[in-house]
Amino acid sequence: MTHASNPIVLTSLLAAALAGGEAAPAPVWENLSAGFFADVAQKPSGNVGIYGLCLDPKNSSVLLDYGPYNSKLAVKGLGLYRSADRGDTWALSEIPLSGRGETGFWSNTPQPYNGRMALWTIDGVSVVTGDGGVTWRKLGKSGRGFDYADADWNAGDPQTMFGLEHEPFFRVLSIDGGATWKRIDEAADTESFKQNKKWYPRVGVAGTKALVATDGLGEGVLYSGDLGSTWIKVADFKPLGLHPIHYGKRLYWAASAGVIVSEDGKTWKLLGSELANANWGPYFGTTEKDLLVVTDKGLHLSRDAAVTWNLVAPPPPKVWLGNPRTLGVCFAWDAANRIVYASSPGGCYRLLLEK
Repeated sequence: MTHASNPIVLTSLLAAALAGGEAAPAPVWENLSAGFFADVAQKPSGNVGIYGLCLDPKNSSVLLDYGPYNSKLAVKGLGLYRSADRGDTWALSEIPLSGRGETGFWSNTPQPYNGRMALWTIDGVSVVTGDGGVTWRKLGKSGRGFDYADADWNAGDPQTMFGLEHEPFFRVLSIDGGATWKRIDEAADTESFKQNKKWYPRVGVAGTKALVATDGLGEGVLYSGDLGSTWIKVADFKPLGLHPIHYGKRLYWAASAGVIVSEDGKTWKLLGSELANANWGPYFGTTEKDLLVVTDKGLHLSRDAAVTWNLVAPPPPKVWLGNPRTLGVCFAWDAANRIVYASSPGGCYRLLLEK
């Protein structure tokens, strides 16, 4: 059964769509929520509970982490639902994940895709695959779980993983492939949280012993070559993405100035031209030069490694884009089919890019 999508026509006009003095209408976000909720095993109650969206690059299917929360039922995660037909119909997937992916960086897939993906949740089980989802390994838990994390994707089977434990937000490290975790500096994190209730340090892995991070306000890039025992500030950029994105040996990080890039975690530079308040992404297309980034203004696309940026779509309806930590707001780009997906706790959306 195919569910009829409910188009939400956005009246804003895109500056990048102006041609010859005539304004073209903005692309249309389709609301897929009615179709999704018609297919789920348990209907929404209380909080409608879409917490996490990502793309399975193996077959371009879409994955939605669904867990409506009701204080009486205490439902905290019903698993990952998969759509193999671009969001028209949904079925519970075989992936043994539970809990909720509460941030836009709960999923972590190094590029170019070679079968590896990690999915991090709170109040449930996080998982990793190295063979394109044929098998999944459950990760050990730390506290209530993880807001987000990164892995040493330079290694074939990453053993070093670095993440943020959900409430009270301790930085946690694993050196055995996620089986066990330890807080790297509990005293410092406790004090930082006292001083700044919005304590959300960005975290990343640059090598087997090399970590990158920010302080709680994202002021500058910090580097550690000894698994977090000591840190030095290596750049003044302000990362906004909750962890860097891996493409081969390079790290790409959404930042207040645009996308920054590093070969080793120590030396960082701005990629191409500036793009204010790059929050989500970058999401890569068919080549490393194809990047999609989401800012507080909408979706920006570059086909030339950030030399030029084009605003190609407005934000999804009813989704606030002020901070990538915003509860449950996620994006995914299916470049082969020119589709962008978005989700928030209240719904899921699909947008077809013109080119």
